[in-house]
Amino acid sequence: MYLGADFEHINRYREFQMSPAGEFLDLDIDSAKPKPGFNGEDKWNSGMKVKARINANRKFWYGEMKIPIATVDARPAAGGNELRINLFRQDDAPPNRKFLAWQVTGVWNPHHPDKFGILRLVK
Repeated sequence: MYLGADFEHINRYREFQMSPAGEFLDLDIDSAKPKPGFNGEDKWNSGMKVKARINANRKFWYGEMKIPIATVDARPAAGGNELRINLFRQDDAPPNRKFLAWQVTGVWNPHHPDKFGILRLVK
C-alpha cells in the first residue's frame, strides 16, 4: 500500500508491505529520486504492526496492518480528511510474477503517485 497526505508534493508518500509470513517493510518514499526505495528510506520506522494468517487448505492468506496515522498525516484523523492511496499485489516468483494494482499505473513500476486514488476518512 502506498499512502500520502501531501497533495502539494505528491512524490512524497509512505510505502507499507507485508508478506503471508507476517514479514513487513515500511518506507518513507520520495519517488522523484532515482530508484525509489533505495535511497535510505528504509531507515524510517512507522511503528506499523502486522498480523498474518495462512489457510493452506483454501490457499488463502489474510493480513492486517495497524499503521499510526501520525506517521502519514500531520493532521489528526477526522472525517473528511483525504489521503492519496494505491494498493498493489505481487504474486508468484519471476519470471511468472503477476503485478496487480487498484489504480493501474500502466507500467510495472508502482511508483507513480500521479496514478494514486483518494481515500476519504469518514466518522
